[in-house]
Parts: sequence; C-alpha cells; structure tokens
Amino acid sequence: MFKKITLLVAVLAVSAGTLFAQATKTAIINMDAVIQSFSKTPIALEKLKADVLLIQEQEKVAVAELNKKAEALQKLVKEVENPMNSESAKEKAKAEAVELNKTILKERQDLTETLNQAKRTIEEKRAAELNKIIKEILPVVQEYAKENNIDLVLNTAPNTIVFFKPEIDITAAVNERLAVLFPAKKAEDKKEEAAK
Repeated sequence: MFKKITLLVAVLAVSAGTLFAQATKTAIINMDAVIQSFSKTPIALEKLKADVLLIQEQEKVAVAELNKKAEALQKLVKEVENPMNSESAKEKAKAEAVELNKTILKERQDLTETLNQAKRTIEEKRAAELNKIIKEILPVVQEYAKENNIDLVLNTAPNTIVFFKPEIDITAAVNERLAVLFPAKKAEDKKEEAAK
C-alpha cells in the first residue's frame, strides 16, 4: 500500500511539473542590448562623460605640478652631489630635498586617494543613471509580457542561457516599443538635457 501511495505521489509530481512546464510561456531578452539602444542612454552617458573629462583635466594639472616638484628635487639632488658646493650648501640642499620628497610623496598619495574617490563617485553616478533607465524600461517589458501572455522573461545578457529558440527573443519587440514611447532626441536637445 505504501509503495502504491509513493508511486502515485511521484506520478502526480511529474504530471504537475509537466503541466506547469506546458502552461508556462517563457521569453528571453537581452537587457544590455535594450539599454544600449534606449533613447535616454546616450544622454546619461554624456552626463558621465563630462564628469570624467573634468577629473582627467584635474589629474593632468596635479600630475604637471608633481612633475615640476620632481624636477626641483632632481636639481636639489645634483646640488648635494656637486663636489664644487660647500658642505653647508650641500646640507641645506639635502634638507630641502628631504622635505620636498616628503611633500611629493604626500601629494601623490593624496592624488591617488582623490582619483580613487572620483572613480567611485562616477561609478555610483553611472549605477544611478543605469537604475533610472532600467526603471523606465522594465514597465514596458512587463506590459509587453502581459499583452503576450508571457509568464517568465529571462535576461540573456549575463550569458547564463545555453540555448533558446530565436522566436522567444523579445528584445527587438521591446526596442521597437521603447523607440515609440521614448523617441530619440535631436543633438541640441541631448546637449541641453546633459547640461542639467
């Protein structure tokens, strides 16, 4: 009797799994491709590009200042090594070189920390912009799925799906709908919005 019940439960479980699999309509989408083709993505990237350019310019200025100090340090080292200089001149140059070297090391360390913080800030801004974009895209994907009786939408972007039939890929359909709902802006409009 117990064997019959176990067998019956196993048969029911397999049947339920088969019915569930048959009832579930699945689709796939490449969210990376959707995000890249979304009309608001270039504007978001333009905002970040301006921040990156500003940081690069600040880095150039700081590196140029450090290079000047490094050249001054080299001159002081030459004064210390110059046999024509008096001992007091050599000692003075040596003391200045030690102080200048400490300054250079401190400024390099500060610059590295500043650049690392700036990179973290840009990454946080990039993530925030990406989240804004995703929040606009997801409702469109969900609406499309509901309209087409799709129960499950999987993202192919992380390359976790080994195989799928091309017919279940809704990337192009979602891209078309997004293009209608969020038309691309002209270059002048993009510059104005990026400046905001």
